[in-house]
Amino acid sequence: MKHVMLDAYGVEENHANDILHIYSLLNELAFVCGLEPIAPPQLIPYYYGKVKEDVGISSFVLLKGGHITIHTFPLRQCYFVDCLSSKDFDEKVF
Repeated sequence: MKHVMLDAYGVEENHANDILHIYSLLNELAFVCGLEPIAPPQLIPYYYGKVKEDVGISSFVLLKGGHITIHTFPLRQCYFVDCLSSKDFDEKVF
């Protein structure tokens, strides 16, 4: 079992708020790491929070034996990635 988490700060707001970019990123991460998705990526835009800076996109792709999640906060210029897999993968990809 391997678990990698990444906190990224100073990202471009337009990338962190682009649903197609996040969708493609989830697919690419799974492919490059040699992990098997069992369903297409799911994306949930979050634009109705009480705190303006908390808006963004929550997304995930379920893998055979794990998952990859990405949560973006465009106004805070950051995102967080979590990858858990029963299969070994190169964490440097993240």
